[in-house]
Amino acid sequence: MNAGHVEREPGRGGCGAIAYTLVGDTVNLTQRLQQWAEPGETVLSEPTWANLGEKPEADLLEPSPLKGREEPVGGYRFPRRDGS
Repeated sequence: MNAGHVEREPGRGGCGAIAYTLVGDTVNLTQRLQQWAEPGETVLSEPTWANLGEKPEADLLEPSPLKGREEPVGGYRFPRRDGS
């Protein structure tokens, strides 16, 4: 999960409906964070984590280099809950 500014680009969906695509750095980073998560896990970007009020238990992810970014990016992983 990530939060930030996104751009909306209009397009056409099925049956002539208008569909929108979200683009921008926020969307790109969110996609990268999603790749870091295992099935059932949630990963938050550092800025999104910083904006949380009460912080739940999470694992710190060491900053890693990402294509198109000058600075490494870190985050927080919420462990998978098995429902028991």
